[in-house]
Amino acid sequence: MPLQDNDRYLTWSQLGLTQQDDGLVSNVGVGQRWARGSWLVGYNTFYDNLLDENLQRAGFGAEAWGEYLRLSANFYQPFAAWHEQTATQEQRMARGYDLTARMRMPFYQHLNTSVSVEQYFGDRVDLFNSGTGYHNPVALSLGLNYTPVPLVTVTAQHKQGESGENQNNLGLNLNYRFGVPLKKQLSAGEVAESQSLRGSRYDNPQRNNLPTLEYR
Repeated sequence: MPLQDNDRYLTWSQLGLTQQDDGLVSNVGVGQRWARGSWLVGYNTFYDNLLDENLQRAGFGAEAWGEYLRLSANFYQPFAAWHEQTATQEQRMARGYDLTARMRMPFYQHLNTSVSVEQYFGDRVDLFNSGTGYHNPVALSLGLNYTPVPLVTVTAQHKQGESGENQNNLGLNLNYRFGVPLKKQLSAGEVAESQSLRGSRYDNPQRNNLPTLEYR
């Protein structure tokens, strides 16, 4: 949601709700983007809340986007102290970071590839939401996005942990843009423009909106 938009910079806000296995997650964020030559650079800050468990964290992000390459970095810091989950176990959001590079194919505008690395810190961090905790776990993710029309994106991702644990994810995203005629958003011929640096000015930042939890 643009708060201030002019030729020099964009100030935006974002609200989100996601239902996951651990409960309902809310995300509230603000950020700015501005043009620097052939790059779009920006920063953002988010407040993430796992509502059912009353666990919170702050997120701080930076981004540098080119015409065919997007670079993003995020750091996550828990706000809340340890909360009792059971009589013998406590939990909180984990502290960590992620780095992502996303590449757009110049010869086929409908495809994007991405590679990201993430690490969270703690003695028992459940990076894969599988019930198994690891010490300071690291994971590498490879992704492929297919956008047949600007409104729809199909995503596929393989996430591999250093422990040998892995995860495959498939997703379907709807990218509705207010103020843009629906006819354009359903036209395959508009994909190149929507994926361009100018057309992606209002895109959501690349970050992990779903929290990773740490236990003790």
